[in-house]
Amino acid sequence: MRTPALHTACLLGAAALLSGSPAALAAAAAKADVAFVSLRAGDAHIFVRDANGKEHQLTQGRTVNLQPTLSSAGKVAFVRLHDGRSSVYVADDPASPARKLTPSDSGTVETAPSWAPDGSAIAFFSLEPSTGAKRVMVQDLRANTLLSVPAPGDSLGPARPDWSADGQTIAFIGTDGDRRHQVWILSRNGQNLREVSSKTSRRGAAFFSLSPDGRSVAWIARERGRLPLMVTDLASGETRDVLAPHGGLSAEAPRWSPDGQWIAFAGSGLNPSDPRTEVFVVKADGSGLTNVSAHAGDDFDPRWTPEGRHIVFASLRSGTSLLYEVPIAGGETRSLAQHASHDMDHITRPALPR
Repeated sequence: MRTPALHTACLLGAAALLSGSPAALAAAAAKADVAFVSLRAGDAHIFVRDANGKEHQLTQGRTVNLQPTLSSAGKVAFVRLHDGRSSVYVADDPASPARKLTPSDSGTVETAPSWAPDGSAIAFFSLEPSTGAKRVMVQDLRANTLLSVPAPGDSLGPARPDWSADGQTIAFIGTDGDRRHQVWILSRNGQNLREVSSKTSRRGAAFFSLSPDGRSVAWIARERGRLPLMVTDLASGETRDVLAPHGGLSAEAPRWSPDGQWIAFAGSGLNPSDPRTEVFVVKADGSGLTNVSAHAGDDFDPRWTPEGRHIVFASLRSGTSLLYEVPIAGGETRSLAQHASHDMDHITRPALPR
């Protein structure tokens, strides 16, 4: 199973939602719509792409920068490696210098930042090297408070936490008592921690995505021979195999659409002799399965644009990992950039909370 490493989204139509004034259009163009890691400059640096499709290099110098995340306002958070440790940094826009999120003397290893859609908080994982303690952290940027929740097991991630659209529920991967990776749910205030996947998959869970309304979670079960796409209703605990009607199709990297009606994922296995992955969409009840990438190269790691009409995904079709965008309603797939290096670990700006 491929670990998702590459993603990017060119979010079209954002300027149309704003007023037509020159100032409003300039603000839309400056806003980061897509953030990703690129190796084109030699080191791993964060790049952002604005509403006009212009790319900006956010980080510079001999540094390693990974795991970008975006708020609905286009603010960027990412991880920077330094002195054998990693810390979360924040930049308000492509022109602003990045600043460290937590105190510089904290001494912890920080990974996997995830911005609440409204920009009010950042969730991330923290490791205390001296004790080995692992925690889910929530930095509230408005109240200037830092919430610390001990990890339920001995491991967190590696995928970043995922937020509901209202910013009140967080999902993440952590280990259970048998050291298997499972999906966990946590309220923003640190309460109501619970695990939701082991009753269905004792072998554990992989990729996951929390629905925008916070009522369901899509996740991938680690089963022998197939990786099914499961959807669990968090109120009832009822879980269904969304792809059961579609034969041997295995899934990875599920992502809910902004309206909660569709799930995009990278799938393989419909043809046992063809191991490549392609990008699909399907409704949560299993209907409407559609291959939206349909190419001879590997296509994977889909991300929805905030208006929900396009998907940005990574592909090896050019020989290196680059980013592409495809309209859901059908139409031409276009590349976001062509060069000989790699663009990876992409993320799109989330939709404004409804």
